[in-house]
Amino acid sequence: MAFILVASAYSPAGHIKAVVRHPMVLGVAVWALAHLLVNGTDADLVLFGGFLAWALVDYASALRRTATDVVQAAAVKSLRGDMIAVVIGLVLSAAFLFGLHDWLIGVPLLG
Repeated sequence: MAFILVASAYSPAGHIKAVVRHPMVLGVAVWALAHLLVNGTDADLVLFGGFLAWALVDYASALRRTATDVVQAAAVKSLRGDMIAVVIGLVLSAAFLFGLHDWLIGVPLLG
C-alpha cells in the first residue's frame, strides 16, 4: 500500500491522487506505521515514530491548505495514472519482499 501511494505521487493524475490529495506523505505514514507494528526496540520507536508523527502533522497541515496543483490534479484524473501507480507499487513491493529489503537494509522480510 505504501509503495502504491508513493508511486501515485509521481504518476500522472489519477483517482488515487485526487482522493488522497497528498499520497507521498500518506505513503510515508503507512510505511512508518507498518514498521512500528513489527519492530519493538526503542530505536525503532524513535525512528519510525518520528517519521509517523512528521507525516501525520504534515498531512493534516497540507489538507488545510489549498494547492492549485492538487485542485488541477483532481480535475484531470484518469485511470492511466492509477494503473501506473498500482503496477509500480506492486513491482516494488514484490522486489522488496523477495530480496531487495535484505540487500539494501540487511534485514530479510521472509525469514
